Amino acid sequence: MTGSSLYRQWRPYRFDEVVGQEHVVTTLKNALLRDQVGHAYIFAGPRGTGKTTIARLLAKSVNCRRDNPEEVEPCNECEPCRDVMSGNSMNVVELDAASHRGIDDIRELQERVPYANPKGRFRVYILDEAHMLTPEAFNALLKTLEEPPAHVIFILCTTEPHKIPVTIQSRCQRFDFRYLTVVEIVERLRHVVEADESLEVEDAALWAIAVAGEGAVRDALGLLEQVRDYAGGLIREEDVRQITGAVSRTILFDYARKMANDDVGGLLELVEDVVLGGADVAQFIRELLGMFRDMMLLRASQGTRKPVIPEDDLTRMIEVLEGYDLPRLLAAVDALAETESRARHVSRPSFLLEMTTIRLAHASGSSAREIDLREDSDPGDKMTAAPDGAGEGARMPEERRVDSKDTVATKPSPRDEVREVPGDDSGRGLSKDGWERVKEIVRRSNMPAYALLQPAEPGPIREGEVFLIFQDGFSYHRERTEKENRQLVEQAIGEVLERPVKIKCLFASEVPGGTSNSTSPSSGESDSRDAGNSAVKEESRGEEETTTGDEDPALERVLDAFNGKVIGGLEDADFPT
Repeated sequence: MTGSSLYRQWRPYRFDEVVGQEHVVTTLKNALLRDQVGHAYIFAGPRGTGKTTIARLLAKSVNCRRDNPEEVEPCNECEPCRDVMSGNSMNVVELDAASHRGIDDIRELQERVPYANPKGRFRVYILDEAHMLTPEAFNALLKTLEEPPAHVIFILCTTEPHKIPVTIQSRCQRFDFRYLTVVEIVERLRHVVEADESLEVEDAALWAIAVAGEGAVRDALGLLEQVRDYAGGLIREEDVRQITGAVSRTILFDYARKMANDDVGGLLELVEDVVLGGADVAQFIRELLGMFRDMMLLRASQGTRKPVIPEDDLTRMIEVLEGYDLPRLLAAVDALAETESRARHVSRPSFLLEMTTIRLAHASGSSAREIDLREDSDPGDKMTAAPDGAGEGARMPEERRVDSKDTVATKPSPRDEVREVPGDDSGRGLSKDGWERVKEIVRRSNMPAYALLQPAEPGPIREGEVFLIFQDGFSYHRERTEKENRQLVEQAIGEVLERPVKIKCLFASEVPGGTSNSTSPSSGESDSRDAGNSAVKEESRGEEETTTGDEDPALERVLDAFNGKVIGGLEDADFPT
């Protein structure tokens, strides 16, 4: 047993039944009333917004045999109206331009245009997906469209009007259809539910369906039909979310509440529950973005610009909003928008969401706050990380970490972007986090340039010139960075340091003193760049102090084993100018 879909059953049969396109309906009704209907129209807009429906209404109205000449609505009772509704009208020719897009199809249409239909005043040609026609087909249609017979009306429906040649558009009246609001779709769905006794839907479910319809009535009606078959009775909000893969609004508000409280563990647990629950992670990110956007606008407008959501959801949003200021909401929207964009191109969007969640939660706290991954550690007894490859004896206690004369500096806080560098004319240089920011700026502008920077590390800054030290063997990366991407990299570094700089590229083997950044950027605290850039010398000393083996037991054992001595660090290197 088969039947027509809900969106076909509830297709408007009168202009007054059309939802959300008042500007189009009013213009066409006035033209019909004055008997000044144009010879060609372009109906442009998103899917499911009524383009083909209004085209058929116009075709019915111009051929309707109504008794009242002052009436513009089709009667839906005369023979021409019934023929259009049944799809058997000789007055209406619908052409699918996606499958009839060639010049031969247009020539066949041109052969039929001169002949009038004795059963109606006008013959209406509706070209659906008109942007799919080939350039040759458009050229063939051009003359006919410019001077058609008096009994012919062309209506070109398209979702991509920019693909229609300007020469075609200039010969037509163009109407731009808009997305419907959530409220308009909810009212239409409620009208359908009230008229159909087989449908029983909770109000919250209607809102969920309207939101999922994304501005298209046809999509919303199709989803209502699908959920009806799934639920088998009363349609609840949970049924809608099971079909669409969306998450409950309660989960969204829980996320925002935990974010306001900087509850990183609770946030990660919530994200894990969403993923294990089978929800669409990309959809979850979009819903989070929409919620934080609504909160941002509500905060920025000081409550005057309220989002269009159910009343109980608005109440919960206002309660959650108390934990946010406007800068933090702006940061959340920006981060989630970037995550939503990147999630389209990865196989595991949950990883991106977890990283964004951690960044947002920790961005609001103190700049000195760090994540302690050691569950059994004592907050009062912190130890610095050992260099790569060193044993337990190489870990240095807290008191050594704060000694200003030690060449091993503390790990910078997450928000540190610059710190002092020996030999820098301004006393400021790039930190590790600052270099990551530079690469991120480059990545957003030019992905190939970002890839070229992977084997590079920043060295000291001398007289406004930043040394970029490339690993040996990466001559291609160094050459392309110098010749093609120099300006982009210099602008990115200048943006982080807040002053103009120049770059000078070197290989690690070219760094004097045997100290080079030949390790990868991921080598952590053992990077010679970190050690050199974080060293702080006291200007009051008359002569530079060098590190001896007595200052570090681990270093002393290494020197004894290899009969070596320390001759200096990166700060002692004489970089070429």
